[in-house]
Amino acid sequence: MSMVILVQAEIDAGRPVMIHIEGHIMVGVGYDDTSGNLMYINDTWDYLDHTMIWGDTYLGMEHMGVIIVQRCLVAWAKRRGPRRI
Repeated sequence: MSMVILVQAEIDAGRPVMIHIEGHIMVGVGYDDTSGNLMYINDTWDYLDHTMIWGDTYLGMEHMGVIIVQRCLVAWAKRRGPRRI
């Protein structure tokens, strides 16, 4: 499965992704796969929505990768004594 498909699946599930470009990270909030992998992003520099082509550049900065974060519920067991990390 390609990374673009994984990113689209995350966005379809209502989970935004972090788009990493050279020296900056933005939030990927949508896409339009009918127009050459167009991504809708929220740029944290101006808090406005913009677009970029997946794998291309944004404001002259190279697209480096994507970070996908998924929540996981963890049940904590009670322990006696000090915790070691």
